[in-house]
Parts: sequence; C-alpha cells; structure tokens
Amino acid sequence: MKFFNSKNKKVSFLIIIFFNSIVGCTHNKNLSEVNAAPYSMDLAKELDIFIDKEQSINEITGVSVTFQCPAFQKGSPKTWNIGLQSKQGLPLSDESLFQSGSIIKSMVSVIILKLEEEKKLSLNNTVKDFFPNAFEKWQNISLKQLLNMTSGIKGSFRSEYDPVKTKFFANAYYKFSTDEILNLMHEEDIKFKPGSEYYYSNTNYVLLNKIIEKVTGNGLEIELQKRIFEPLNLNNSYFIKHLPKEDIPSYKLVNLMSGYLHPEKESSSFHLKGTETTNFSLSSANGAGALISTTGDLNFYLRSLFLNNKQNNNSFFSENQLQKMMTFIDVSNGNKIPDIQKSKESIGYGLALLSSYNEIFNEREIFHTGGTFGYSSKMSYFPEKEISYVYKINSDNRIKIIEMDKVIQKYIFQQCKAN
Repeated sequence: MKFFNSKNKKVSFLIIIFFNSIVGCTHNKNLSEVNAAPYSMDLAKELDIFIDKEQSINEITGVSVTFQCPAFQKGSPKTWNIGLQSKQGLPLSDESLFQSGSIIKSMVSVIILKLEEEKKLSLNNTVKDFFPNAFEKWQNISLKQLLNMTSGIKGSFRSEYDPVKTKFFANAYYKFSTDEILNLMHEEDIKFKPGSEYYYSNTNYVLLNKIIEKVTGNGLEIELQKRIFEPLNLNNSYFIKHLPKEDIPSYKLVNLMSGYLHPEKESSSFHLKGTETTNFSLSSANGAGALISTTGDLNFYLRSLFLNNKQNNNSFFSENQLQKMMTFIDVSNGNKIPDIQKSKESIGYGLALLSSYNEIFNEREIFHTGGTFGYSSKMSYFPEKEISYVYKINSDNRIKIIEMDKVIQKYIFQQCKAN
C-alpha cells in the first residue's frame, strides 16, 4: 500500500475505511483560514441547520455532541442534543442512546490490558495458548496482533461475499453466536503472515471476546460492567448480545435512537435508503461493535483513560497500560512507529486507538470511530490541550458525517485554543 504519501490521499484512505470504524479527521484545510480571528459560531444553530437540511434528503434526524477542555466553562463538559430520536420521535436528550459500533474495541483492549496487569494473560500469548485444539489457521497469532490489527485474519463485513455478511444480509434479525462467527471466518484464508502487515478486522475482536470469556469465566457483558461501566458510573452504556430493544432495560427504551440506512448503492431490498435499522441484531458485531451508549458516557470514559492519573490516586487505567495502548503501528505497512509525535504523515493504529495529525488543531489526534447500519460515532482526544469530544448521529452517510465533523472541530478549536 503506497498511497499514504500525500495529504489528499490520506483523506481518501480515511473516507474509504470509515464504515470499518477507522476514519480520521485529517482535513486539507489551510491553517491561516482555520486560525483566522475573530471566528464566531453558534454550534447549536449550525447543527440545527444541518439536521433540518439532511432529514428529508439523507434520513438524519438527530445528533448529540459532547466536548470538554480546561479553557471552556471551567473545564466542565458541554453537550448539545439536536433534532429528534426518530422521524416522528421525541427530542434528543442527554439520555439518548445511540449504537456506538467499533468504539467498543477500545474497551475490549482495556479489559485485556487489565487482565495482563493481573497476570492472567500476556499480550505475547498466542491463540494456541487458549484454544490448542481449535482455530488451526490462527494458532500462532498473538493477542497484541489481534489488538493492533496485524493478525492477517479476514474481517467480517470487509468484502462483498464474506460468510457473516452474506448471512446477515439474508436476515438482519438473525442471532449469531461467537463460535458461529469465528467458525465462518476461520474458513477464510489468512491474508498475510501475522505481524507483517496491517489489516482492519472485526474478527480479531470477536476472537478477543472469546479469549476474555475463557480467561475470566464471564461473558463480555459482565466484564464490561465490572471493569468499566460500574467503576466509571457509565449508567447509559450497554453491551448488546442480540436485539437492542430486548437487551437494554425496558425503562430506557424511550431513549433509544432510531437508525436509518444510507447505502452507497441500493443493490437489494436490504439496502433501500431510509430503511430503519434500530432493532437489527447486533450479534454479528459482537466484541467488535455491539455497544450502545451516550456521548456523555463516552466522553467521561475517554477522559478517564487519559486523565484519571492526574485527578486522583485510584487510577482507572495505569500509565503503563496507557502507553501500551498507544504503541502505534503504521497502517500503510504494519511497522511500528518509533515516535508518533514526530510524524505528520503517518496514520497509526495502537491497541484500539488511532492517531493521525489534525491540521485544524495542529497536533496529533487520538481517536476511534464507530459505525453500524444507520449509526455513526466518534470519540477523540487532543493530549496537548486536554481536549475531548464525542459525537453520535443516526446515519451512516459518510460524506455528510465528515462535513459535520469539520464544523464541530472548528467550533471546539476556537473555544479551547486559549490558555
């Protein structure tokens, strides 16, 4: 892969892989234009205009944005909830629940790193250490290679005819088991020698789910609750094993956002633009994408990863764990990036965190995105100024979402650049 040498090509790469939840927000924007002063924007008004325009054209009814930085309202988080939860639904609120897709991967990574700190496993353990009599093609793949996408295992929903995608498209309400997904994807050949290249694969995190269950004796939903949701008081975050309307508490159903498809091409009845996706099964997403949450919860989670050590002595996540999580490999070749801060061109993937240079903020952005059918999310952190933001929107229209993200970023930059 040799198409990462220019900024324009880097943006193209990020757009291409948005649905696989690794889109970046590296924009070819002239810095003098971005930094021009004075710059005044009412973000709520801008988002309201965006929703009004896109609702009838692109089936977008609502967006939630939370951001936080020390320079804005004494460091307290600010949330905007714009639009409706469905086409004829209630207005958005801080409790509105969106599918969050691949953002869950960072949580799976946190659990693995915590288990390593407890000496229950090592990132150097291989699949063979846990399942010596299964997954023959994957035996020598390490946990680290699963986490940083260098395993070579083919990913579900990455090709036109992969077996999981084919089965899901035949019935979007079908309940997959973890073993069924793994067995279907194990039929596919390995793409390359493990550790030699980068390839984004959802299957990696389905396998990590199974390894967590093997090591702890608990399902992923229990480990998420015990290790992340409860310690951080994330009371609006849920792992969905099958149907969202069955797997979240009944009293929270009033807050569930409806999702609407926006396919690139309408090749079948499943792909019809505007198809509601709210209760499609998330069982195929599994440990790779079956998360429902709010922007407020995810903003607090993100800041807990990076700032908890500065705020109290009872660290949610140790500095050693964070440094391992932020060991990045170059997505263009799979090689380790020695010093990510010195590179403006490289896009790095760590242990379920991405890093790319952001020209609006003039610094490295640490982030992950999430996409399911009818929903898109992003959580992002800028270490130099301790800026975080999370957005969620009930659409998978990639182009419009990137346009919206530019507006959000420009506003946040202006509010947080002082001090």
